[in-house]
Amino acid sequence: MKRRTPISLARLMTARVLGRRFPASIGMIVTHRCNLRCAYCGFPDLPSDEMDADQWLEAIHAFLQAGTLRMGFSGGEPLLRQDLDRLLRAAHGKALITLNTNGLLLPERKGLLKWVDAAVISLDGNQEVHDSLRGQGAYAGAVQGGEEAVKAGKKLIFAMVVSKQNTNQIPHVLRLSEDMGAQCFFQPVTPCAVSSGKAASILPDLEEFKKGVCFLQAAKRRGRPVCCSRSYLKSLMRYPDASVEKIRCKLGFYGGFVTPSGRVCRCHVNLDSDAAPSGKDLGFVEAFRRMPITDCRGCFIYPYVELSNLLSGNPGPLYEAVKQAALSWRNSEK
Repeated sequence: MKRRTPISLARLMTARVLGRRFPASIGMIVTHRCNLRCAYCGFPDLPSDEMDADQWLEAIHAFLQAGTLRMGFSGGEPLLRQDLDRLLRAAHGKALITLNTNGLLLPERKGLLKWVDAAVISLDGNQEVHDSLRGQGAYAGAVQGGEEAVKAGKKLIFAMVVSKQNTNQIPHVLRLSEDMGAQCFFQPVTPCAVSSGKAASILPDLEEFKKGVCFLQAAKRRGRPVCCSRSYLKSLMRYPDASVEKIRCKLGFYGGFVTPSGRVCRCHVNLDSDAAPSGKDLGFVEAFRRMPITDCRGCFIYPYVELSNLLSGNPGPLYEAVKQAALSWRNSEK
């Protein structure tokens, strides 16, 4: 199957006009296992039952056939799956493919990078701060993993989760991103169904967080590599009130996730309250269509808010999406 971006975009626009669901962006959570224990994350404590490679391939092909435009592979730590190359290869060239990782295993599995358009690597500050939040050696692993992505000619994005322990590290993450030719995005810690019990205790200080957002807004205006749209940065100034984001949320209508066991859900935040149907039982696209949409709590999780802004017609996220699509098309020709 070849990339069918114009057709998929037309189907997405038709779905919007008719008020129908369309799986434009799908996240593949291929495992809950992880080789780190990050301060805010509860993924390693979730059930570890996982679909095998053939079942994942069924899900991948079903969503691509349905017109999915962007497919992200994440965990846990997705590189812990030895069959990840099969999954990435099956999706390569048929949608915008992103790989979310802590970077530690990328040097030994760098061959996987040929199948992705962008590597998204967690980075929460300098070595001392990052390691204190994620584990000894995590910083070196993130930087070395990022270097492998750059060597492979892939788009590199550093993802910073902002807490009270690292708000002052925003300039460091931005500066390192510039030095490595990467982009970066920033989002606050979000207590939710898949966060650790510590998440609520490390929320960023409100005043310091908003100073950090103002810094990022100024950096964005100067053309520094902040991939957050201006719309998203503006929304962060409302933190922690996510009532506007709750109203605008399009997940469940135009985006969702497949859990390691094959259930289809709209997002992590509502995973505990939504009765996620099984893709293995219903078929994955049908499970997406049947996802219940319960009352949303609202959040400031970067990809969720940006997707919703994009599908609401806001120009900032649309501009960023066009840039990423152009990168994907260029890479697919190599």
